[in-house]
Amino acid sequence: MGYPHAADLPVIMGDGGTRFDADANEFLYERCLGYWPPAVGGQQPPVTPRSQQTYAHALADFLSYAWTRNLDLKTIDYVRHIYGRYQSEMLSGTWSVTEAALSPSTVNARVDRACEYLAWLADKGRRQRFLVPTEERDIHVGSARSTGSATRTVRARKGRARRRRKDLQLPTDQQLGLWLSDVERRHGPAMALACELVLQTAIRKAELIGWRIDTIPPREADWVIVNPTALPEDQNIVVTIRYGTKGGKFGESDGDKIGPEREILVPLTLARRLRDYHDKARRRSLLVLKSAFKGAELARRMSDPHLFLDERTGLPIGYDRVTNCWRNVDALPFKGWSPHGGRHWWACMKLWRELKLNEADLKARGDGAGRSLIVMATDIIRMEIKDQLGHLDLATTQRYIRWVARQLSVALPTSYADYLDSTPASRAGD
Repeated sequence: MGYPHAADLPVIMGDGGTRFDADANEFLYERCLGYWPPAVGGQQPPVTPRSQQTYAHALADFLSYAWTRNLDLKTIDYVRHIYGRYQSEMLSGTWSVTEAALSPSTVNARVDRACEYLAWLADKGRRQRFLVPTEERDIHVGSARSTGSATRTVRARKGRARRRRKDLQLPTDQQLGLWLSDVERRHGPAMALACELVLQTAIRKAELIGWRIDTIPPREADWVIVNPTALPEDQNIVVTIRYGTKGGKFGESDGDKIGPEREILVPLTLARRLRDYHDKARRRSLLVLKSAFKGAELARRMSDPHLFLDERTGLPIGYDRVTNCWRNVDALPFKGWSPHGGRHWWACMKLWRELKLNEADLKARGDGAGRSLIVMATDIIRMEIKDQLGHLDLATTQRYIRWVARQLSVALPTSYADYLDSTPASRAGD
C-alpha cells in the first residue's frame, strides 16, 4: 500500500479480531520506526524487530482489555482505569490467561505501552489530554567497562509495580547433566550442543542463533589460545561475535541484527566439538533440504551461514525453538530454568571457582570476611566476567555476590551494595 518500511511490522486487529485497527497500527508504525515520541533533531532509531513484536503484544493485550471491559479510550484516565483497574487486575491475576498474578516486569511493560498509546492519541487530537503522574528517581547506570555505576536522576511513572529480585536458583551438576541428556534425547544433539554453548560461554539467545559457521575459524591453526600454558582441558580460545549482540544496530545479515563486536572466550574442547559438528552432523542435516527445495532456492538454503541446523528440516534453529527445547524436557531442573539462567550459571560458576581458591583466607578474616568477599568478587566480575556477558547491571552483580556468599557461608554487610560503587582506590584501605 505504499509503505514498504511497514511491511514487516506486526498488525493489530480490533473488535475481537474483526477490524483493522487503524489507530493502533499507525501508532506501531510511528513508535517502532522512531517517528514518535518526537526527538530533538528528528527521527529516533527504529525499535528492533523483536521489540516490535513485544510492543505489539503488549498493546494488543491492553486493547483487548479495554474492549472486554467496555472502556472508552477517548475518556479513560491513568489513576482510575490504567493504574486502578488494568494494572491491579494483572497483578491480582483477574486479567490473566492462567488466572495467576503476572510478574511486575510484565505488568510495567504493558502499562507503559498503554500509557504511550493513550498519550499518542492525545498528541494526534483523537482523545482528551492524557496525564501520567511522575516522580524523580535516582537510578544506577551501569557501564560496559565497569561493574561500578553512576547515579542518574530520571522521571518515572508513579504507581509502577515493584519488582522483587529473587535470589538466584541454579541447577546442581547432576541436574544439569540429566537435563542436557534429556534435551539431546528429545530434541537432538544439535540442540543439546547449542544449549551447552550457552552454558560454557554465557552468550544470549540472539547471539546463539546468529552463530556462524566461521565464527570460529575453520582451521585450528588460526585459533588464538589465550592461556597456552594451562592444561588442555582448561584452555580457551578468543572469538569475536557480532550477530545478535546487544547494543546499536549496524545492519542486518541473513535475518540477524549486526551489533557491536565483542570478544568472548570459548573452551578449546568445546571449540573442537563445534568444528566436528560442522564437518559431520551439520552436513547430514543439509541433506534434508534436498527433499524440500529445488534449484536456486535449494542452493540458497544450502549456503546458509548459520551453524546450528534443525536435524528434521535442515533449517537454522530459530529464537523461539531454543526456548521451547530448553524448557520442554522431563528433566527440567526447576520451573523457570531458561537460556538467560544459563548466563547466570556461567557467571556464578566462574565467580565460585575463583573465590573458592581464597575461601580459607576469607573465613580467617572473621567479621571482615563479607567486606573482603565483596572486594574480591567485584574485581573478578569487572576483569573476567563482564566482558564475556557483554553487559552487567548493579542489581545482577549484587545477586551474583549474594549467591556465592551463601555458598561459602560468608555473611555480607547489610549495606554491601555501597561497596560496589566505590572505586578500587577508595577500597585500598579495606
